[in-house]
Amino acid sequence: MAAILRRFLAICLIWLAAFAPAQAGFWVWDSGAWRAVQHPYVWDAGAWRAVQNGWVWDSGSWHKFFTACTPATFAHDSGSGSDATPAGAVQLIVQVVGGGAQGGSGFNDGMGGEFSGGGASGGGYAVKTISSPSGSYSWSVGVDGSGGSQGGTSSASGSAISMSATGGFPGGTANFFSDGVGATSVGSASGGDSNFNGNVGLSGGGGSGGAGGTSAYGGGYGKGGDGGNPFSGGAFGTPGRVVLTFTC
Repeated sequence: MAAILRRFLAICLIWLAAFAPAQAGFWVWDSGAWRAVQHPYVWDAGAWRAVQNGWVWDSGSWHKFFTACTPATFAHDSGSGSDATPAGAVQLIVQVVGGGAQGGSGFNDGMGGEFSGGGASGGGYAVKTISSPSGSYSWSVGVDGSGGSQGGTSSASGSAISMSATGGFPGGTANFFSDGVGATSVGSASGGDSNFNGNVGLSGGGGSGGAGGTSAYGGGYGKGGDGGNPFSGGAFGTPGRVVLTFTC
């Protein structure tokens, strides 16, 4: 009887392998469609227990047919490193944002001449989605630019992924004769399914520094610093970001 049951299970697995969706994970046929099983349970010793790893005995050895998966999001706002693909993950969404630059300084000649600095531009932004992620994914977060430098580049790489987003550009410094010009060059991005350039900075004027540009990602990441008023330097931008979201 046990041999017949093992053979039946083996036939079922062969049938599933032949007709199930070509995606990682464990699927069942239900109500006319294939549905991904995320957390199967078995009744054991009077209680339901989550199955972490499913195995069947076939042809003299054990074969794994299921690994439990827990969705995971890794969000990084500084530094560099890598993240491993969680067991059972079937999809990965990667987002990279370049760092924002510093706004331009204002100027005051001490004789009534007051001019404001221009705003810096925002960092680029890229997003990409892949199926069946595997291995580890390396990442690096772009710093905010300071002292007239461009914001840092953020990047991510690994299986089916090679992405980068450059930082924004600094705002123009005010002088004896005029307000600082807002940054027109912006951070850009590549390697994603969707790539967005950062927004430009605005010129200074009216005693206030020009507003810094932003990134399409939002949330304050990769923002260009505002220009300074006639009595201050420009504000620093904000660092970039890298986010890896694994789903089951």
